[in-house]
Amino acid sequence: MTKHLTISKQAPPHKSMDYKQLRAEGIKHIEKLGSRIWTDYNIHDPGITILEALCYAITDLGYRANLPMADLMVFPPGSQQGKAFFSAAEVLTNRPVTHNDFRKILIDVEGVKNAWLLKAEGIEPPLFLETDADNTRLSFNTTDEPLILRGIYDVLLELEDNIDLNDLSDVAAIKQRVWEKLQANRNLCEDFRDIRLVCEKPVGICAHIEAQSTADIEWLQAKIYYAIGQYFSPGVPFYSLEEMLDKITVFKLTEASFTALAEAQAPAAVTEPLKAIQEQAFTGKAAFLAAIRGLIDPEPALAYESLFLKYAHKTQSADLLFNGPLLEHGFIDEAELEASQLRSLVFKSDILQILLDIEEVKAVNELMIGLCDENGQLDLSEEHWYLPLAADDKPVLDCSRLYYRQGNQEPFADPERAREKLAQLKALNQRPPLQGPFGLPIPKGKYRDFKDYTSLQTEFPDTYCIGFEGLPENATAERRAQARQLKGYLMFYDQILANYLATLDEVKKLFSVSPDEMEQTAFYQALYEIPGVRDLLFDYSGETDAAWEAFKTDPDNQYLRNLRRIVESDTHRLFRREALLDHLLARFGEQFTDFVVRLYDIRYPATEAIAQYQTLEEVIRDEARLLRHIPEVGSERGKAYDYASWGRFCPEVDDWDQLNVAGLKKRVSLLLGFDDYYRKTLSCPPDYYVEVVEEGMDSYRFFLREKADGPVLLESVETYRQRANATAACEELAEVAMDEDHYQIGADEEQPELQRLYLLSKRDRKLAQSPQAFPSDSPKPEQLKAAIWRLANSEDCETEGFHLVEHILLRPREDDYELLPTDYWKNFPGATIEVSEEDESEDSPPSGEINCLGQKDPYSFWATVLIPNWLERFEDENRKFLFEQTLRREAPAHVALNICWLTRKEMLRFEMAYLEWLAALAKTTFEWTEEPRTHILEEPNNELVRVLSSLVCPCRGKKPGRAKCREQEDTG
Repeated sequence: MTKHLTISKQAPPHKSMDYKQLRAEGIKHIEKLGSRIWTDYNIHDPGITILEALCYAITDLGYRANLPMADLMVFPPGSQQGKAFFSAAEVLTNRPVTHNDFRKILIDVEGVKNAWLLKAEGIEPPLFLETDADNTRLSFNTTDEPLILRGIYDVLLELEDNIDLNDLSDVAAIKQRVWEKLQANRNLCEDFRDIRLVCEKPVGICAHIEAQSTADIEWLQAKIYYAIGQYFSPGVPFYSLEEMLDKITVFKLTEASFTALAEAQAPAAVTEPLKAIQEQAFTGKAAFLAAIRGLIDPEPALAYESLFLKYAHKTQSADLLFNGPLLEHGFIDEAELEASQLRSLVFKSDILQILLDIEEVKAVNELMIGLCDENGQLDLSEEHWYLPLAADDKPVLDCSRLYYRQGNQEPFADPERAREKLAQLKALNQRPPLQGPFGLPIPKGKYRDFKDYTSLQTEFPDTYCIGFEGLPENATAERRAQARQLKGYLMFYDQILANYLATLDEVKKLFSVSPDEMEQTAFYQALYEIPGVRDLLFDYSGETDAAWEAFKTDPDNQYLRNLRRIVESDTHRLFRREALLDHLLARFGEQFTDFVVRLYDIRYPATEAIAQYQTLEEVIRDEARLLRHIPEVGSERGKAYDYASWGRFCPEVDDWDQLNVAGLKKRVSLLLGFDDYYRKTLSCPPDYYVEVVEEGMDSYRFFLREKADGPVLLESVETYRQRANATAACEELAEVAMDEDHYQIGADEEQPELQRLYLLSKRDRKLAQSPQAFPSDSPKPEQLKAAIWRLANSEDCETEGFHLVEHILLRPREDDYELLPTDYWKNFPGATIEVSEEDESEDSPPSGEINCLGQKDPYSFWATVLIPNWLERFEDENRKFLFEQTLRREAPAHVALNICWLTRKEMLRFEMAYLEWLAALAKTTFEWTEEPRTHILEEPNNELVRVLSSLVCPCRGKKPGRAKCREQEDTG
């Protein structure tokens, strides 16, 4: 049907596009401002001509501004394109959270047909609570109060039908893929223990079936086996984007739908019955078409199906489509996933109904069900109405006896041919693997050069002589001056309008999710194409065409500099850029925390203009960094780090700098404006150089120098027989060298009249000594001590960040593991959290304090956050309080945080134990095995538990200074 282009009689949808309304508005302004001296508003008046030209120009700008958003976001062909949008798949999906989410990602693994998450039972070794008069502690000794750890799960897998369960290498490869998928998507303070397969439980039926006379008996038997197999173990199909949209789209026939159907010449006999479902909503294409087929005959329903679908009112929700994790093989319907459960009961009535639903079956004269015995024979010694199954059992149809009757004949189904038919049936119903992408496509627009501008001056009648035709050669000087005066006056309008279009052309960059944070936010363009513009520019004094071309090609000529200064000052640019970033973050429900703003206010006093400028630049950079990471900041907020991947990708695991961190750490680091969120050392390496030297066979010593080629400042007292022992001594040296109490100036053992500088170990044994002895009155030992202490305590140690340790990963794997303390409500060292902002009663705990770690279970859903306390950023209690509040607010609601502020010495000791533990955990778990190598983890785990148990970490429950303010109010 040919469409004819017409000019609409309707008023333009926007005021900016309505010339008539703009002109009337302009006349009102003229009347208001100059009615005493300007009374002629007819079209011949020059002022009205200028007004009309401006109104026409504004309609052009309004038209361009209201073009499709997709057109506004298109970059010029061949340009370096930025990223204007995140896709729906990026920002609406999330890492798995619910049971069904985890089932989806596991079914997405190649070779897995179905999967379930189960709460881990009987965790070894069992833990118990021992209570005495002072406190409650954990123990491996059996008591009446066992401790059941939470947040640990087992995984039950059902493999694809084509997987040979006797092929151990194939099964092991699938389990490894599942293990890696689980670790890459593990939630904070949760863990996985076991991966096991469902147990196949052979079940048989004995049935006497009356078949249709035309039925192929082998094909019928294949259908029976297939249908019962689907009942026993229903698959979970994947859907393409189009198929899933069909399932979630809401269809509705509205009044407009019936009007469109009539215009498309659909017969009234077809459309009239459908008015019975007018304005009714149907979710899914299938439900909508089924409703139509229930009202009209099948033939017209099929003939006009495409029209019904075309003209129905349709609504789609991307939230429903991308609710959950993004899968590699398509989409899974939540209802179908819920329905695909392992059966705990197999009902005889269900089997009977399945048989009767098969087209070739006329009747079932007898049916019995039972289990298969050890010899593979059907046990019918008892009659069962249902068969109970164990939790991990999957029924499999086997050892069945099927008898058929066709009329007067009793045909026998050939088993081999029936198996071939069953294989064909499975192949026919097996969906081919779906290929992505599975995200909603971002609308593609048409590139338009929005900044292309035609001067107002070209729209005036020729009699004004301000267009390209110019003045006649015999024009008087006065006439030339008048023309230039009008051109100069109009150039102000030209510049404003042209700058608007320049900004419109850059909207794609202003609203980009990967912005250049320091780029301008208000744009301009030069008006070199205006007729005679070179005579109007005060900043141009040349006379030749060559000088004019040189002026135009100079990006820093005085005209452009003045435009840049007028359009946007540096301060204005920063405020606008920050406002834009605030808007873009708000689109995703995010905002830069008040903590950061307050932090910068503290760091840079607002009374200084330069300080405020620096503050804005810092905030803008941090906001832009947060915006670029929005997809992972949102979707990974509850995700833990992948501890197993260290062993796969970094076999030596000796590198601190890792992007593999928990989502909470990534999110909080970006929200608080940290430079990065890497896992890295925060204690800062010392400024000295330590080297282990082999001095002979099985003889190792270490030496400390300021530089690698510098003189020796300290040497090991002991000679070590193994390099590993010497290296361990170096690590201890790094810890004790930071503490002045471990330095000792004492008599030399061989020459008591002389003295040496000694560095003592944690057990107060001499660990290192100065290479030479000094006279007893020499100041050099003190000077050497001060020099080494300064090297150990580098002043430039401002690395921002924090460490996050999940307690569930510290759980004991064997009886020799050390346990975290509980100190349940008794001898705990006074850590507190805020429980109320209201006035306390006389008998309430002071300042609303309750015990922070006073829990019987120190493992389940607990994490410790360790933060350096020496950073300038956290030099006072207010900033520490704000940081802690941010951590607790962003953590998952069920995860409790124990927040510790460490000195550099404490941080160094922790990091030494932490890195060893990370390496050991990775080596223990990088590949799936039925019996994890827990012996590798034992000592690093014990050392980390000892370090964490030695820390005193009070919670900051009230805002600092709150009690003092109250005291002042009471005494004032």
